[in-house]
Amino acid sequence: MEWKSKQLTNEGLPLFLRYLENADVDLLRLSFPKLAVVRHQLAKVSPNGLPEADYNESLFEFDESIRDMFRLSEHGIVVLIETFAGNRNYYAYADSKKNVTEIVASLEHAFPQENLSWTIHSDPE
Repeated sequence: MEWKSKQLTNEGLPLFLRYLENADVDLLRLSFPKLAVVRHQLAKVSPNGLPEADYNESLFEFDESIRDMFRLSEHGIVVLIETFAGNRNYYAYADSKKNVTEIVASLEHAFPQENLSWTIHSDPE
């Protein structure tokens, strides 16, 4: 599956979305019935709420890691990445709270300088 990007405006601020093109959401929901949202509070933000350019480039490894940790563990898949108002949210379909907890703990260990929080709930469709 290929990642696509889209730029929108919300409340007068830029909103950037990256999403998996042609993701079969119905099929993903069968395997991964939970919706996890990993929130990354960005450390260096421009007045418009987007990450500063150099800082954003420094996050490429983190970004790839979070997508890979879900996919390679086979416990979930990130389907949407939203950057808005000083935060980057990763939306992933996941199989269980336990596995999301382990994935986020691994991310926090690998990237201790990043401010992460997360929630998980049944997918509201």
